[in-house]
Amino acid sequence: MNISEPQVLLGKITALREKLEKAVREPVSHQLITEDSLGFIARKNRLAYKLVESDECDSVIVDESKGDQALRLPVKLTSKARELLIHGKDLIGDLRNLANAFLLYRTDDEIVSKKGVQESGALLKLYRETTAMADTALRMIPNFPESPSSQLQLCVGVEAIFQVISQRLRILKQACIAKEKELQKITKLVELFDLILTGNKPDFVDVQNIVEDILEEVRNGETLRFLREDNDYPARYVACKGLNFARVVARVIFQDAQLRLASMEIIAAALFLDIGMIKIQASGLVEPERIHGKMSRAYESHCFIGAELLRQSFPNMPLLAEAALSHHENIDGSGFPSGFKGAELSPVIRFLAVCERYIARCMSSASNKPLNTKGALTSVLMDSEDGKLDKIYARFLLAISFYPSGTAVELSDGSLGIVLANPLSKDTETESNNQIVAVLREPDGSYLSKPKILDLAGRTSPAVLRGISQQEKDDLIGTEFPEWNSN
Repeated sequence: MNISEPQVLLGKITALREKLEKAVREPVSHQLITEDSLGFIARKNRLAYKLVESDECDSVIVDESKGDQALRLPVKLTSKARELLIHGKDLIGDLRNLANAFLLYRTDDEIVSKKGVQESGALLKLYRETTAMADTALRMIPNFPESPSSQLQLCVGVEAIFQVISQRLRILKQACIAKEKELQKITKLVELFDLILTGNKPDFVDVQNIVEDILEEVRNGETLRFLREDNDYPARYVACKGLNFARVVARVIFQDAQLRLASMEIIAAALFLDIGMIKIQASGLVEPERIHGKMSRAYESHCFIGAELLRQSFPNMPLLAEAALSHHENIDGSGFPSGFKGAELSPVIRFLAVCERYIARCMSSASNKPLNTKGALTSVLMDSEDGKLDKIYARFLLAISFYPSGTAVELSDGSLGIVLANPLSKDTETESNNQIVAVLREPDGSYLSKPKILDLAGRTSPAVLRGISQQEKDDLIGTEFPEWNSN
């Protein structure tokens, strides 16, 4: 064989390989690069530049000092890279659609939304990190090297990044849906308040829809979520308190057969219980334990105002007006505004009075502090033992427990978790350590790869030490487990 024949054969193989490489690439038109352009490339590290997208997915380097002059450097992408480019643009579009939901009602230095829904700083951080990841990965693709094999290898990494982004996007979408539902309830209830305050008669179907949504939450076993609002916004403050009240009522009312028959009307009464508070000054929105003298009289007036408004708006539903008038009464006669006691108070009013005390004391702490659920339930049980509240109805609240489902807690061994459920037992009245907890962080501060389910019933250690605030939840749990922080 002639020694030149292998060389010719190798040349043919090389040419064939080049043709095959070109076959897997998408055709891209080339532009001539002039000497001026080459000079521009040499100076690019000294110039401000930015990457923008073109229809052909090319990289465009813009010389800010020259304005309109730009050099297009074509990048030949494989079909896989182009698929990822399209997928990345779709992810960016989905993230843009979520921007308003996470940023519209909150600034960086706010802890609580001015629209009545408590925002999670961890979710905001997750949104910003996810957006940055998607943007970075998308900008990498047009700058892939020329080699198809190198591009395919890089595509594997970009595809993995997009999978993580998709998982995070699912968490963010679920949080947005939950937030939107809460805002819709608050907004609708405020609209109903406006109709009542202006002397109009609202359609009770709208009230029924809100009640049905709350009952559906109970049927689905959703966590008890408390809404908190600044009392500088009276209508929204009262709407949030009314929704909290209705959610507690809906979770305990089914323990009594007679109350269960009138559940729709009783839960509706809970929504409008404090509508009279909107009429008094915002400073009167504080709880009666914290006001004295003339301010106390102003606070008491909301009962009469609310009863009259509801009597005019719902003439065929006297329970709503009765509840607004008497929900601060005690069975020993120490309540207000009328000092009714004993048999003068109907079973429904006794039941609502118990739930009202619980909600008022849960929300008595500052909005950036943990909800005082344990202290609230303890004080209600003590009042029932002292004869102020109905003892039977007070025990109904034990179904909610000292730490309701969804509460972030610290255990006595230093670990952190979320309460999943509070099974009732015969020792519930004296045993506060009956929770089922999903432990997310170990006592040494390390995070678990997946939650560890722990049943505390019948155990002496660990026990729930305290509830933690939303800010602590964001800092200690939210970053590692954002899906647990969206509830």
